[in-house]
Amino acid sequence: MYVILKARDTIDGGYMYIIIKLKEIREQKNLSLGDLAKKTGISKSHLNYIEKGEKEPSLSMIIRIAIALNIDEKELYKVVKWFIKTFRNKLKN
Repeated sequence: MYVILKARDTIDGGYMYIIIKLKEIREQKNLSLGDLAKKTGISKSHLNYIEKGEKEPSLSMIIRIAIALNIDEKELYKVVKWFIKTFRNKLKN
């Protein structure tokens, strides 16, 4: 599910990779944005902006999406760990 960040265009430090993975998982589970919105409490339009890379999700939003998609704790921990590493590097620069 979660793979090491690949070189690609990203929005603000790599969020796009995580967004792409979460969208892939959502589509594999045949969930619409409306279904995901109901499960997360995040509006359908906001989720759409996130998936298109037009809005940057907060860590709490990514966690809510991951939980709604039934991503297990180990995979979720990898995402959180990656965020911590990304923000540390960002603060150093």
